Amino acid sequence: MVIGAAEEVFSDLNRNMGNSCVRMDQAMFDSNKILDAGPDLILLFQDGDRENTVSTLMRIRETDESWNIPILLVVPEKDVSDPGKWADIPLDDFITAPINFLELKTRTKSLLEKSELRHKVKDMEMAMAKCQGHMKEKMFLITTLFVVGEKLKEHVDPSEIYKAIRDTLVRIADVESFSIYLFDEEKKNLAKVSLKGFAMQMPDKLPLEGLSGPLKEVMDTENAFFYKKTDFAFPAEDAKEGVPAVFLGLPLLAALPIKTARMNLGVILIHKLKDPEGDRIDFNLLTILTAQVASAIYNCRLHKKIEDYSTELDLTSKKLERSKLSLEEQMFHLNTVTLFSSQLHSTFKLDDVYEVIRDLLVNFLGAEIFHILYLDEGNHETFTGFADGVTEEEKEEANVNRFQRITDKVLRTGEPFLNPSFGKDQADPSSFSHDNAPLACLPLMLDEKPVGVLIIERFLPQKKGFSKEDYELLSLLAQEAAMALMTGHLYPKTQTKAVSDPITGLYNHSHFQRCVDLEFLRARRYKTPLSLILVDIDDFRDINAMRGYILGDMILRDIGNILQLTRNDLDVLARYGPEEFGVLLPQTGLEGAIILAERIREKVQAHQFQSKEGPFKLTVSIGIGNYPNQKGREALVNVAEASLLDAKRAGKNRVVFREQVN
Repeated sequence: MVIGAAEEVFSDLNRNMGNSCVRMDQAMFDSNKILDAGPDLILLFQDGDRENTVSTLMRIRETDESWNIPILLVVPEKDVSDPGKWADIPLDDFITAPINFLELKTRTKSLLEKSELRHKVKDMEMAMAKCQGHMKEKMFLITTLFVVGEKLKEHVDPSEIYKAIRDTLVRIADVESFSIYLFDEEKKNLAKVSLKGFAMQMPDKLPLEGLSGPLKEVMDTENAFFYKKTDFAFPAEDAKEGVPAVFLGLPLLAALPIKTARMNLGVILIHKLKDPEGDRIDFNLLTILTAQVASAIYNCRLHKKIEDYSTELDLTSKKLERSKLSLEEQMFHLNTVTLFSSQLHSTFKLDDVYEVIRDLLVNFLGAEIFHILYLDEGNHETFTGFADGVTEEEKEEANVNRFQRITDKVLRTGEPFLNPSFGKDQADPSSFSHDNAPLACLPLMLDEKPVGVLIIERFLPQKKGFSKEDYELLSLLAQEAAMALMTGHLYPKTQTKAVSDPITGLYNHSHFQRCVDLEFLRARRYKTPLSLILVDIDDFRDINAMRGYILGDMILRDIGNILQLTRNDLDVLARYGPEEFGVLLPQTGLEGAIILAERIREKVQAHQFQSKEGPFKLTVSIGIGNYPNQKGREALVNVAEASLLDAKRAGKNRVVFREQVN
């Protein structure tokens, strides 16, 4: 678009620029008309003095959208003796009149390329913002869950608790329809206390004698029930056996018992999710939420009991004296559990969780030496806590393996072990005995499954016995500890999931691109070399089509392992595409990149891949990009991709470096 040019100047300009110009009168234009025309570039002729030109430029820049259009100012040669006077004007470049059309074409091309680059940068920023949004969403779910747990513990009014549960199920677990049932006083029926969505069709009471199917199984075993992810669909009328059953005319996707360490309070029924493809982490979080709900309802009922006790205590002084100790113990237990739970769920770090547990066991229960054995995906993690004053020699001798026979039984049965020889007032001591037995061993339960054990090896000298009250308090706290330990293990996995490829365990494409951005800026700033290697599996799509995706995933994992074995500490590895891998080599020149690429190619060629039909061989093609051979970040990536394509075209199973992209 040309603004402010005389008719004869415009004609000459349009002819030399390939008849691609549109003329607009400087006195008649406005920013909306310019945006409607959609020009790639504005050529503005100075009309009058400098102040008129500045005013015109500011009118063009009236809207945010207009700042995306580059402006080239045409200034008479006599007015550019001092170029600095144009520095504060919102334009992109200027040229003198009369116009040198060769120079004009050069300047125009440069401005258009810069404009296109700005758009690409903006698109990249939007993509990065979207990725960060996904990570923040996962972090928000975990953080919100713990905030909800604290909120639930604040309420003593059942209606407020049910409202908090309702809001939480919708926000955290993305539930569209659910119903909540609690046992009535006789424990003969389940009474409906809250619902959402089409669960309004559910009856107010469910007699326990009439239950059948999944809900009866949940009530009998007190274990949570979930349909498989692939079964999250309401069955068709003619569906066959094996699809989800209909419970009282409604689908039942999940049933979670609301239970504490002491009793089963009821059940949460999930009928429909907003997202039927919910992943397993969501159900882990849902399990934790259900345990928090149970704790809140139990605390609410305990608070009600305490209030009832207080009323009865006003009747006679004799009742008051008799009940005072019990009330104080109940309040102590309640306050201790609340404080301990709040401290545990205020952190995501395992070290902090273990320190909170140590503080409670030492300062509240008088433990001098204890152990925690936690099972995480088949791995055993142990922690040993000591009271102040334990000698270094005793610390070295404190080994949890001495109690393996007892811990194995507790993990297998889920039943606690209490040493009958310790104290007089025992809480249901186990008949199991062993010469090398600890004083107590309690299971850490999660969803009615043992996920670890808490072992009390020795109490402080002033602790004379392990009472029933100690056991009840420790049982409640063990449940809270199990949830906190699970969260401590779950949190870093959630972070890793946002940047990792699930098949190979390497970085994913989006995170690798951020690494390329960062390392390129660092290389340019410190003037160090940077190389990029792209590895493509030859004929991988044919293998997937002919022999299946399970074998394809195995090939990807094997090549990922080969890359791990050939990498240096500073190298960054990623799955770059469906059958491509990226290797970013900071502080590595072209010669070193070629050597490493050849080593990768040779190791893949020599590797024996395994299948049902027997071992087989594969090859890879490799392309390389290098800075400073390529001056820009985009050029570095483009040359690597083009070199990889050259390697494929030249017959595969080779390493290629192309100087530049045509």
